[in-house]
Amino acid sequence: MTFGPSFVAGETILVLMDFHYWKKHPTSPKVDDYRAQADFMAAHPKSFEHLGDPDVRKTSTAVFRYTAALDFSTVVPA
Repeated sequence: MTFGPSFVAGETILVLMDFHYWKKHPTSPKVDDYRAQADFMAAHPKSFEHLGDPDVRKTSTAVFRYTAALDFSTVVPA
């Protein structure tokens, strides 16, 4: 993650605009790529608090707060 090292726990808000995109295209051969954001957040539940989603029928966006330090040097880029 390029910007992860500059995140401030308890302060940084992430708006992931393609978070739910994989749900809209479940038969795509790229569905695993599309699910990368959801998989990352699921793998680091102590570091990100899900604040909610806008109307997912109209958007693929999800909003999170960075809550606890994560060693971004251990994160393998997709």
